[in-house]
Amino acid sequence: MPLAMPRTLVVTAYHFPPENVIGAARPARFVKYLTRSGWNIQVVTAAPASPGNNYLVHSVEDRSRDFFSSSESEAITLPPWQRYSELFLRKFIFPGAPGLTWALTASRLSRNILEPANPKPCAVLSTFPPLAAHLAGWALARDLQVPWIADFRDPFLLDQAGLLSRISYFSASRLESVFFREAAAIITNTEALADLYRHRYPKSAHKVSVIWNGFDPETAHGPLPLPKRSRRVLSHVGVLYGGRNPVALIESFERLVAAGHPLASQWQIKLAGPFFGNDEDQRCIERGVQQGFVTTDFRSIPQAEALKMSQESDGLLLLQPQSRVQVPGKLFEYINYGRPILSLSPAGSAVDWLLAKCGIPYLNMQPEEPQAVSDSKLTQYLALTSDPSSPSPWYVENFNAEHQARQLSTILEKVI
Repeated sequence: MPLAMPRTLVVTAYHFPPENVIGAARPARFVKYLTRSGWNIQVVTAAPASPGNNYLVHSVEDRSRDFFSSSESEAITLPPWQRYSELFLRKFIFPGAPGLTWALTASRLSRNILEPANPKPCAVLSTFPPLAAHLAGWALARDLQVPWIADFRDPFLLDQAGLLSRISYFSASRLESVFFREAAAIITNTEALADLYRHRYPKSAHKVSVIWNGFDPETAHGPLPLPKRSRRVLSHVGVLYGGRNPVALIESFERLVAAGHPLASQWQIKLAGPFFGNDEDQRCIERGVQQGFVTTDFRSIPQAEALKMSQESDGLLLLQPQSRVQVPGKLFEYINYGRPILSLSPAGSAVDWLLAKCGIPYLNMQPEEPQAVSDSKLTQYLALTSDPSSPSPWYVENFNAEHQARQLSTILEKVI
């Protein structure tokens, strides 16, 4: 039901449509369905504005976005304070985090636009990653003197003491504690991450709510007919980075091939999308290619082509071996395709929990389990039919964007 009196919410989202990145999908769903329920929405983003929206998009260009990939002549066009600040912050404090100086520019420019607005914004919602969105949202909410809601699509700091330098870890941990103190509400996208934060920040535990990622029922895609081919295809279409690598699966497949298992000769693993793994991961993938059960396409795949690849796959591969609390956004796409899912994630992970209830056939291989157990699970998976299944009513009800917008509206009403 629409709100009795329209209220204005500012959303700071570094990524937003028409950008074709996974980080743009969640804020876009929130904005779309909150608008329909009566909210006035204004978006602050580094993405270019898209015409035809029934909400306002303030596009603030991030001139430092391609700082490290730009030529010297392009980089020199940045103001000196921004050029050197961005270089220092990205190199020594928050490695690889884009838009850190953009956050300051975005909050300042947006404040000038929003302060005279009528009605005045009554809250600011920012969605992370990247860090710049939270920094901009926090600063903007302080300037407008309205509540700030921080949405964590990924954990900001999660046991990374061994991965970050001392100064990076110290800076990140201090900043995370400031976020939990300053935010009027904290949103996570899995129960596991919410529990972790409630334990880490008990004084802020009452602020933490969960709104899972999900799907837009109006744009969700189903499966396409399978093309005729000599082998069935198990595909992962998307970027491979960080701990998301297929090494455990490829090694298990190698063992089945060496043992002459008949099902292994009927399948092929397809890895499509940019690859940012280490040399050891690369060598493992190359072994699979040489043996003929892996194909690779490490270019950036256009959206329409990537969608078609996944829709025409006999099976769908989900890689999340490095985290128990994160759920990749592509899992929700997979569930709508309905074809069997093979996941690689730890025991008791959020991925495993969701797969067990979504209604789609799946097998979950765990990084820590014995090789014989992994091989047995892979054998079971390879024997599954590729006929698509329908998601469970529980999944359809709880993970559609309309339901999640209602959850967010309830949180906003409480903090306002």
